[in-house]
Amino acid sequence: MQRLLTLMLTALVILLFVGTARRYRAARAHQSLAAANAPAVDSAPGLVPDSARFAARALLARDAGQTYLDSMLSSTDSLVRRWPDRGGRPLRVAILEGGSPDYGARMADHIREAASRWQAADVGLWFSFTGDSADADIVVRWRETFGLGNRAGETDLRWSNGGPVVHAYVSLATRNGGDSLFTEEALLGAAVHELGHAFGLPHSPDSADVMYPVTRVTVPSMRDRATARLLYSLPPGSLRTPRPR
Repeated sequence: MQRLLTLMLTALVILLFVGTARRYRAARAHQSLAAANAPAVDSAPGLVPDSARFAARALLARDAGQTYLDSMLSSTDSLVRRWPDRGGRPLRVAILEGGSPDYGARMADHIREAASRWQAADVGLWFSFTGDSADADIVVRWRETFGLGNRAGETDLRWSNGGPVVHAYVSLATRNGGDSLFTEEALLGAAVHELGHAFGLPHSPDSADVMYPVTRVTVPSMRDRATARLLYSLPPGSLRTPRPR
């Protein structure tokens, strides 16, 4: 009887061992399969996945004659810089009062009108205004002049390594280098131009566009609109082809 019990216990231990070994092998096989089917992640920061990169380049090639994003890509080593998708939330703009002896309330109105003109251009961007600069995405400030020449504005765009823009700081002057006040139309043109930079647009080589370096118009052109739409149809990040490892 004792021998029979010993044999039964031995058989039970063997069965338990075999079952545990099978479950272990099955778990390892499942982990291996999951790892094999998981999407590959490139270690390069901000690198757009292959499929998205190819699609983005196809869009760029298709719209090359109607847009001017190539100037941004050439100056940033193919890095697409734009605000991340916001789910319909507007970009918050803060206008700092003062900064120039010439400052007046009408100057803040130019910023609001500039935002209105970009919204009317139907490029998929919206703006709201806040009195709290710490809560703003875009901060606009005024200064008297940039020195020599007719320079009326500049934009300091901040973005992460991956390409998404995180802040924009716009400076606008009230006078040119010759100490003459800019006209109201020139101030409005500068506001529209710099707000374009604030959401990621580069300069255009066409003087009919509001993003031409020396702004001559105050309404975004068809090329300005097409370029903004193209920019926001591309994923933020680098479109460079990664080097083989």
